[in-house]
Amino acid sequence: MGRGKDFRNIMTGSANGLPVGLFDYAFTVGGGKSSRTYKQTVFSCVKAGAHLPMFKLWPKDLSHKLWDAMVHKDILFDTHPEFSNRYQLSGPDETRIRGLFTAGLLSYLETLDKKMKWRIEGNEETLLVYRSAKKTKPQDFRTFLDETSTMAAQFLSLGNWR
Repeated sequence: MGRGKDFRNIMTGSANGLPVGLFDYAFTVGGGKSSRTYKQTVFSCVKAGAHLPMFKLWPKDLSHKLWDAMVHKDILFDTHPEFSNRYQLSGPDETRIRGLFTAGLLSYLETLDKKMKWRIEGNEETLLVYRSAKKTKPQDFRTFLDETSTMAAQFLSLGNWR
């Protein structure tokens, strides 16, 4: 996203049986006086053999709900109205995305704290978890790692990524 992309404080290791990375990511959008730089801490993991479809999942706000009402790009699940009300889900291959998001995964995602505003992205073997424009303080890295690695492990155990 944006320009001036910058990765810092890159750490690698393992958590919940997954090879993981944590890093701070910054990028700039807009230009001149209306430019804005976003900084956020990102959790990444690689699941060998996974075949995740490319997707983005983020919390809906009023503007997302209005946009979706006009363009109908959100992938909705009639079986899980709470999920469909809380999250915007999109990607180029709706059939594969629907296959990934099982009933168990949808139910799990409905239990996440709304206030945290987690975002999840996936493609092939890689899963990213972060909060937009939220950079984690060093003293909070352990908590961030525990929360995000638990979410990734749940996502990969409940989703149909094969």
